[in-house]
Amino acid sequence: MPIIYSLVSRGATVLAEHATADGNFIQVSRVILDKIQDQTGRMSYTYDRHFFHYSAMDGLIILCMSDLDFQRRIAFAFLDDIRTRFVNEFGSSWRTAMPYGMNSSFSKELKQQMRYFSYDPNADKLTDVQNKLSETKSIMVENIDRILERGERIEILVDRASELSESSFKFTAASRKLKWAMCRNNLYLYLVIIGGILFLIWFIASLICGFDFRCVRK
Repeated sequence: MPIIYSLVSRGATVLAEHATADGNFIQVSRVILDKIQDQTGRMSYTYDRHFFHYSAMDGLIILCMSDLDFQRRIAFAFLDDIRTRFVNEFGSSWRTAMPYGMNSSFSKELKQQMRYFSYDPNADKLTDVQNKLSETKSIMVENIDRILERGERIEILVDRASELSESSFKFTAASRKLKWAMCRNNLYLYLVIIGGILFLIWFIASLICGFDFRCVRK
């Protein structure tokens, strides 16, 4: 279940290719290149019992053909690997290169990496690591978002704490005023009671001795 064929092209112009078998898939690949030469993205086409996978970006197209049973994630990992190797080796010179201008040197690279991604079990482990790194980046972004959300919640809590503190201060001041008012009211009440008791004593004494308090003088 290997990668059978691969190529690198600038639009519909093939710069390098390698095949491990014979067939009409080369003609099929040209039809696909004509269709996608101005596109950007990643996609897979089925033809007979095979997949054609491609990655197109900035005019540079990496394409490969594999069996239907071949893992798509490994196929796209292969495409990404070839793109990186090709750009690192040739820089931007591919933009003006002649057809098959890199074939003599880079077809060997295609052959080597096709074999590696087709048969070496470490290729799949590499893909798993790349997927985990992508997941880690997503988790990091999500964690940062959560921290920001917590920051907003902290600000809200601080605002509410300030409001509560201000309300508490106002309540304390109002309580003190109420306390002094109650003390004054109690004082007035005590004075009225004492005054009432004194008046009652005077009134009773007056009834007994008279209002001129004759019994006291006698």
